[in-house]
Amino acid sequence: AQGFGFTIADSSIGQRVKQILDVQGCGGLNEGDLIVEINQQNVQSFGHVQVVEILKECPVGVETTLVIQRSGFFSPWKSSKQTLDRWENQGSPRANFPTQPLPQTLPFQQNIHG
Repeated sequence: AQGFGFTIADSSIGQRVKQILDVQGCGGLNEGDLIVEINQQNVQSFGHVQVVEILKECPVGVETTLVIQRSGFFSPWKSSKQTLDRWENQGSPRANFPTQPLPQTLPFQQNIHG
């Protein structure tokens, strides 16, 4: 399976990180973070399928930059898409994006990690 180590889900204001599958590879990213940009492309108005497709198109091993919003603060997050065998038993994180909306009020940590 290929992916960044997290899943996303619709919310009323865009796509949020729903689940972290690779805690070590997703340092600084939290469940509930709003994805604002992917590689300098604003995706806040994009639908779930569009954001999934953009993430799928990111090449394996090439750094991808996200801008995420948490508690009103914006923060860059960088990672490379990886090929990870351990995801095989959990389903592919790039193809297993749930479509259930998340509640608007999510608990956020006050610290922004960069």
